Order: sequence, then C-alpha cells, then structure tokens
Amino acid sequence: MKRKLNIGDLVRVTEDTHDSRMPPSRTGLIVSQVCEEAWNDEKVPVGVFNVWMTNGETLRFHEMFLVKVERVERVERNEDEKRED
Repeated sequence: MKRKLNIGDLVRVTEDTHDSRMPPSRTGLIVSQVCEEAWNDEKVPVGVFNVWMTNGETLRFHEMFLVKVERVERVERNEDEKRED
C-alpha cells in the first residue's frame, strides 16, 4: 500500500538519511511539495517535500525518508532541560 503524504502532515525523518541542520527530534511539518515542469508546462510532483523542522530550519527530503507521525509519545525532559518557573 502506497503511503500518502500531504502538506500539513507532521513527519519524522528516518535514520537512514542525514543533514547537519536536522534537529535531534528529526520531526517537522510538511510545508510544500516540490514539482517539476513537464513537457506540456504542467507542474508534476516528484515525491520531494520541504519540511519545516522543529528547530526552524526548512529541509528538503524525498518521501522515502519521511514517516507520517500518527501518535506522539510524551517524553520526560531531564532536570537540566526543564524551564525554571
């Protein structure tokens, strides 16, 4: 079954690709799809998406490296990472 990714989906980048600007969470929001111009001047999707990462960087990935986030697990932060109230 082919997965379907859309603009607005929360995704996680798989471990088998790397970008030095990627945050440790490897999580981001799809903000646009990359298209190329076909011979008849139509825009054709190429399976590549621009992903706005949780650190504010926008990175580009092929759909084979993206997994749609269906459920978010709560993660407890270390005491050093917690904000002072």
